[in-house]
This record gives sequence, C-alpha cells and structure tokens, in this order.
Amino acid sequence: MGPVSVAYIQAESFVLSGQPGKCLALAAVLPALPPFPNLVSRLRHKLDVANAHAMLGEYGEAFSILRGIRAGSPGWLMHQAYARDILGANGNRLTTIGSLLPVMLELDSLTTAYPAFRFRRDLAGRHG
Repeated sequence: MGPVSVAYIQAESFVLSGQPGKCLALAAVLPALPPFPNLVSRLRHKLDVANAHAMLGEYGEAFSILRGIRAGSPGWLMHQAYARDILGANGNRLTTIGSLLPVMLELDSLTTAYPAFRFRRDLAGRHG
C-alpha cells in the first residue's frame, strides 16, 4: 500500500468521524490526476470527497463530483450504496435548490437505465 492509498483511507476516516474539513484539506494535497483515475480506491475517495462537501452544505460541489464519477465509471457507480446514501441524506435539502435538481435527476436516471440499480435502491429504501 502506497502513500496515496494511505491518504485515501485517512480521508475516509475523517468523513466517518465527522471531520469533513480535514478530508477536503487532505484531498487538496493529493495528486489531481493520478496515473489510474478509475481505480476503485480513487473512485471511492471521490465519494468520500463528495460526501465531505455535502456535509459542509456545499451541495453543488458534491454533485459535480458525483456527476464526474458517473461520466467516467457509470457501471461502478450504479453499484455504490454510498453514492445513494449521499443522495438520500441530502435529497430533502436539495429539492429546494432549483439549480441542483437537474443534477439529481441526471444521477437518478441510473435507476431508469439500469433496472438492477432501481431494485437495489428500492431495497435500500425499505431497510434504511
């Protein structure tokens, strides 16, 4: 495990411990363009960063990151409960922000494009 992987884990720990600012500060000093940007660890880190932004009320930035993940790795994103959790935890607040509604709908379109994603989302809603 290299230093960047360790930093990803540390950033995740900051989010889990309710310290989103520290996650974002750490993310800011990591390589912006890693050699393999679609590695699972990098994608997972992007979800942590999106969640940190959402925790700070920076919804536009959070959904910009989610949109970028969807553009580069839609097949991976559709299986990520964490991404749905970010949407679900902030969805009620975001529906009042008109400019973000199209982004939410775009991300939510995965439920139409991928029936398995819709099924998994429905199950998550029943138990969450």
